[in-house]
Parts: sequence; C-alpha cells; structure tokens
Amino acid sequence: MKKCPFCGNEIDVNAAFCGYCGKPQPAIEAEATVESPPVSPPAASEEIVPPAQPQYSPQQMPPPGYPVTEQGAQQAPPYPPEGYYPPQQGVPGFTPPPKEPSKLALYAKGYLPWFTKGFLGTKEPMHILFAAIVPFLVAFFFTLGTASHTDWHAGAFFLTWFMNIVYIAVLPIAVWLIKRFWEKDETATPESVFAEYSSYHNIILPVVFITMILGIAFPVYHFSAHFIAVMFQFVRLLSLGAAFACLFSSRDAASKTWLKIIAMIGVFVAMWFIVGACYTAGIRWGISRMFF
Repeated sequence: MKKCPFCGNEIDVNAAFCGYCGKPQPAIEAEATVESPPVSPPAASEEIVPPAQPQYSPQQMPPPGYPVTEQGAQQAPPYPPEGYYPPQQGVPGFTPPPKEPSKLALYAKGYLPWFTKGFLGTKEPMHILFAAIVPFLVAFFFTLGTASHTDWHAGAFFLTWFMNIVYIAVLPIAVWLIKRFWEKDETATPESVFAEYSSYHNIILPVVFITMILGIAFPVYHFSAHFIAVMFQFVRLLSLGAAFACLFSSRDAASKTWLKIIAMIGVFVAMWFIVGACYTAGIRWGISRMFF
C-alpha cells in the first residue's frame, strides 16, 4: 500500500490514479520506494488547484486550425495559421477591395463610343435606357418645332409630344414582332432591335434640330412654312426608313443599306416639295382670280 501524495489516503501501490481524489499518481522506481521517506499528507487547508485554462464564448472561439487544450478550450498561437486573416473592417487605413462595375455602368461608359461609331447605324448592343436618349430627343425637338402651329398651347404640346414618342416607339416594336414571330429569328430581342433602330437616329438628330430652329424662328404663315412642313415630314420618313433598315439590312451592309434608304427618301421629299409648291401656287392663282 502507499499513500496518495495529494489527499493522503492509502491506495494500492500499483494504482495509476487515486480512488479518492482521482489524481494521477507519479511513477516511482522500485529502489526509490524502499529508501524514500514517507510523504506527509498536505494540510487540510491547502488545496492543489490546477492551472486555469482560458475560456471562450461561442463568439470568441478562434477559427479552425488553432490548438485545443485538454479542457476543450482553444488557444491562439503566436501567429494566425496559414490561409487565415482576421477581418480588417474598422481598422484605420483599411481599403476595401474594389467592386466589379455593374452592367449598367459598363454600358454608360461605352455610350459615347457607341454613339460616334454608330453614326450611320450599328448593330452593337446598348442598354435600352441609353439607346432611348436620341429617339426621345428627336420626338422632343419635333414637338418643339411644331408648337407654333397650335399657338404654344400646353395641352396640345404635351399631347403632340406623347404621340410623337408613340410613333417612334411603335416602329421598332413592329420590326421585332416581324423578325421574331414571322421570320423566326431567335437572335432578335427587343433590346437589340431598339439599339440598332436608335443608332440610325443619330443622323436624324441634327436634321430635326435644324428643322426645330426654323419652325420656331418663322411663323406658320411665312413663305417658308411649306418648306418647314416638308422638313418635318422628312424626319418622320427617316424614322420609317430606320425601321426598314433594321428589318432588311444585313450585319455587314447595314450602313450601306441605310445610306440607300436616306437617298431614296431624299428624292421622295424633293419631289414632294416641288409638287406641293406648285399646288400651293395654283391655289393662290385661283384665289387671286376669284377676288380680282
């Protein structure tokens, strides 16, 4: 028998643990057991306290890879394990990683090159919000140039503006319906058709802008009123020609087709102006003969 060095109770000489306090017993060599003096038990007031181990709350538990003690608590090593970096948010001087730009931001960045490169028409894609800028301005300038015909009435102005927007918007919708459901073109989407249709209006924009200035500068009863009216109809025909260019042009010959359509519309408008001028002169001659 031997005494436990921790609690002083007698236990078996070969026992590895004390049956009373549960403490592991130190290994004692054979000759030491004979010659060693008996160990006096510790005082009742003295208790052997094991070293305290750090305790972690669930929010403070280190990430996987840290060593674990016998009590189950994890201890942080002197440096983070490989592949782990603590979060740096809130630390002075921290720069967050750059975010990838959105699809709309990429289209906004490429709008000006798309506008200049596709002045005679292009099939390059463009977001519908940016593609609608030029047709919207064409409808606005057209309405502003013809506002003197209604004596600048506010209700008539907004009604005419709305109908001009509808006119420009209906044409590409009709082209898309024909290509998608009649020609069974799977690649035709509303965005692609409207982007191409809008690119053809890049050359219409300066034409309608000049016509708007003439329409504001000269009243409807001026001698140039007939010419201005023909110019406004020319703008409408150009929008119609843009729709035909979207419907019949190929990818390689889109600009050539558009130039041919513009030339044909130009001849048509020129003849329309000449015939209309002769018709107006004939009416004036008839009126002068009636009264003089």
